[in-house]
Amino acid sequence: MVLRWLARHGATVTVDTPPLLTDIAQQFSGEMGRPVTPWEVDHAVWRGTLRTLT
Repeated sequence: MVLRWLARHGATVTVDTPPLLTDIAQQFSGEMGRPVTPWEVDHAVWRGTLRTLT
């Protein structure tokens, strides 16, 4: 679902895209001052997408 969301928002999605979630998690970890996992990034996008569908 996240890869489709990224594609709809103009990102180029390939088989190499999943490391992007790791990079985003690392960036958020630094900004938030706590560990953020790639799963949390994936889940946040997924939940946000569900809200727009309902």
